[in-house]
Amino acid sequence: MASLIVEDRPNRPFRVSWRERGRQRTKRFATRREAEMFMGDLARGQRRDASRITLSDWLETWLTGHGVAWEPRTRADRADFIDRLIEPHLGHLRIGEIGRSDVRAWRAGLLKEGTTVYGADRAVTVLSAALGAAVDDDLIPANPCRGLKRLPRAPARRLPATVAEVEIIRAAMTTARDRLMVSLMAYGGLRPSELRSLRWDDVRAESVVIRSALSSAGAEKTTKTGEDRVVPILWVLREDFNDLGRQVGAERVVQGDNLDGHNWASRVWRPACSRARPRKGISPYSLRHTFASLLIAEGRNPWQVAALMGHANPQMVITTYGHLFAEAELAPPAPMEPAAIWTRHDVALRFIDSAILAKRPVARRRRRGKGR
Repeated sequence: MASLIVEDRPNRPFRVSWRERGRQRTKRFATRREAEMFMGDLARGQRRDASRITLSDWLETWLTGHGVAWEPRTRADRADFIDRLIEPHLGHLRIGEIGRSDVRAWRAGLLKEGTTVYGADRAVTVLSAALGAAVDDDLIPANPCRGLKRLPRAPARRLPATVAEVEIIRAAMTTARDRLMVSLMAYGGLRPSELRSLRWDDVRAESVVIRSALSSAGAEKTTKTGEDRVVPILWVLREDFNDLGRQVGAERVVQGDNLDGHNWASRVWRPACSRARPRKGISPYSLRHTFASLLIAEGRNPWQVAALMGHANPQMVITTYGHLFAEAELAPPAPMEPAAIWTRHDVALRFIDSAILAKRPVARRRRRGKGR
């Protein structure tokens, strides 16, 4: 039999307690009416019996029902983790029987099979999202994954491209559009999805306003923080905007073929890098790390860096770039704009010199042979 308990809690003071399958269950509510309605459902037996629902069945329901609002790539990633790492090991269990110890044992088994620490933690995240939805649907009283700490692992190594690498890669691009894309990521910190969504109306005389992002499927969405942000336009950025120019009737700044992140990386970025030859591991996302490193070298604090990069709080900036802040304290501030201007000038001269040398005729050596 269920009982209603009123507690001194500001948000959900009404708690329903009942016994189910030999376990004591509890659920909290914000109003008495909600709690009494839930108790009525328990008394009438209208609450869906989670003892008969296997994890395999629930994951299918979760993907097809809850997944309608997800982006295609998010749905594909979660389905992949389910098919490879979750369902083969836990699919036969009933969702009401999965406990914290089961989750820990399953994660340890993944590591023994050769799954990386990152992959095991990502699988737990997907399982937690699915079981959290089951809690929201009143199928299970609690999420056994909630509060489970991530496995310890070495922090990911961030490899920012140097300003020289940025300018050499930019110079190796074959179109004004692609050169502008490189500059916007390196000197404006735009994410590739934000870059594809940028409109000409948001390009001002001295700044760029980032209002939205474009998914791989072409759907417009808000920025990661859900808020607009403003980044200044450096001289090198203004030069690239002027070189591209606004086409008649064009709404978005960046348009044309190969704009999906994977297509642009394989068909535009990699051929340019094969000509520019930056260090191994430099990717388009390395340009955002370049922007962060340049801001820190200017003497910006973590809050300013987070705001210009579009992070909700400075904690991620501190965790990721803490060593750069320590290095910046030992050196005088280095303004971003002069470094970019002089490096671009230097790279342009080198490209001109190499082009002249490539066109210079090479004197042929006369071959000496018999009878000559």
